[in-house]
Amino acid sequence: MCIRDRVSHKDKLLIAGGGGGAEFGVLNKLQVYSRELPLQTPLHDLDTGPDILEYLHSNNKDDVISSVAEENIILYGLDNKGQLKQLAKFQGDFGDKEPCLRSSVLSKANCSILVTGGEDGVIRVWKLDYNQSQGVIKHEKLREIKGHTGPINCLDITSN
Repeated sequence: MCIRDRVSHKDKLLIAGGGGGAEFGVLNKLQVYSRELPLQTPLHDLDTGPDILEYLHSNNKDDVISSVAEENIILYGLDNKGQLKQLAKFQGDFGDKEPCLRSSVLSKANCSILVTGGEDGVIRVWKLDYNQSQGVIKHEKLREIKGHTGPINCLDITSN
């Protein structure tokens, strides 16, 4: 598997990989491992279909993992056993030519704010409403910040 990104979440390590497609025998996956070395068999091995995941971020309080696949934001829930469940998928970049998100940051304090930037040069702030009992995240675009002349390549936020 070609590793595209990884993130540490509590006592777990998540690795996203793929990019070759089924015709090359390299499936797109998101795998969850225990952080104990050496790495053993994955606790969960999720086939993400056509989605090549990048820009993984972890929220320890709500056990939510954010990721980017092309122009889409995909949010996953992670339980104590290392099992993943897709909670939401929505478009976050609206470029005219090739929409492609290049960065996303999930708030570390809680899972209520997500900030994205992409090919269209617009930073977007999203409000997330996580209903844990239903296993669903609803999203609402709060703000668009325009003025950048090129793609947004990197973002960082702080709770201060």
